[in-house]
Amino acid sequence: MPKEADVLIVGAGVAGLTAGRRLSGAGRRVMVLEARDRIGGRIHTFHDPASPVPIERGAEFIHGVPTETWDIVRAGKLLVADTSDEHWHFADGRLHKRDDLWEQLQRVMDRVKVLGDRDMPFAQFIREHVREPELHEAADLATAFVEGFDAAHADRISAQALKRENEASQNEQEDRQFRLLNGYDGLVNWLAAGIAPPSDVRLRTAARTIRWSRDRVQIETDGEMFTAARAIVTLPLGVLQLAEGDPSAVRFDPPLPEKLDAARRLAMGPVVKIFLRFRESFWERDERLRTMSFVHSRELCFPTWWTFLPVRAPALTGWAGGPAADRLSGRGDAFILDKALETLAKIFDRPRREIESLLEQSIVSDWPSDPLSRGAYSYVPAGSGDAMRQLAAAVQQRLFFAGEATHYEGQSGTVAGAIASGYRAASEVLG
Repeated sequence: MPKEADVLIVGAGVAGLTAGRRLSGAGRRVMVLEARDRIGGRIHTFHDPASPVPIERGAEFIHGVPTETWDIVRAGKLLVADTSDEHWHFADGRLHKRDDLWEQLQRVMDRVKVLGDRDMPFAQFIREHVREPELHEAADLATAFVEGFDAAHADRISAQALKRENEASQNEQEDRQFRLLNGYDGLVNWLAAGIAPPSDVRLRTAARTIRWSRDRVQIETDGEMFTAARAIVTLPLGVLQLAEGDPSAVRFDPPLPEKLDAARRLAMGPVVKIFLRFRESFWERDERLRTMSFVHSRELCFPTWWTFLPVRAPALTGWAGGPAADRLSGRGDAFILDKALETLAKIFDRPRREIESLLEQSIVSDWPSDPLSRGAYSYVPAGSGDAMRQLAAAVQQRLFFAGEATHYEGQSGTVAGAIASGYRAASEVLG
């Protein structure tokens, strides 16, 4: 017998849980179907008793003060701390402090206004409109930031989309960053707690086929059938882009070629991340680095590293996005760890064997190789038009779509954007 609900939700990431909580609170019987053995999607907090800090394999920071995220922080009484904002830069074999990072980035982003309504890839914009010698360093910093923060390829990402993102980030004070001290999963668990019986979240339940008609939706999994009047699909963009026949693909019946077209006009950004815990914070032997938060360099395999300030912990996180992630992804944990240690030896000018001797734990997160996400988060390539709006649009008031890739108002690729999309989809269902 098919299992009945008022609304089926595919995916128990932040967007699906947000929609589920809103609909459950409105009296709808919701069933959330999740392929993984956990909730949270691309938020994945690992609590290891040996580690003094939660290990964030996915999302780690709250960027700015978006209402969607902070409403949950307050309601859930989650413990948040401001991160330190001391940035260092590694170039020509040495470290130097970077007090003007945000100022330099803004010098370049302000120049995007010269495009008017025209669009082009960001790399082309840099070549054609940021040519003054005094802006070369700023242009290099901006390109590195786009490749890392947006997990994008600079020769693909839309300059206009970056302008919209920059405007939204200024409104949200995105140069301020915060940590959830007890782990990002506190936000996930608060959302899930509001999906109360008779609503339910089903783990290890992968949607294989979504059949829809004018009056019903049926979702077939491995050996089970679920049915409801409506469904919300929150699959990551990387999964929506898969060709039929791929083991991780979800089939729509009847097909939705317009959705596939919209998904393929967007891009899923690659990220490879590594957490390293040491016996001691060896970098603090240099008194200058005791307040260091971030280290950046395009010269290295891992272009960005950060500490856990304001918490003092003997751990570092390495981040590679965009082209840097492409060079690491799929090569295996041992290869990625080797490149991480090689990078740290160069940054801190210490023998690799010394750093390796202090290492107690390493955890690699290779998001492009994850079959249930196929990347970290989305970005908008030049020439994509209204692909995000098209991806977000409901189909005959029967199928609804949410997820960070459907947030077309400047917060795609963020947890806040995923939350907002879940609220939007729930409101569409209730409407």
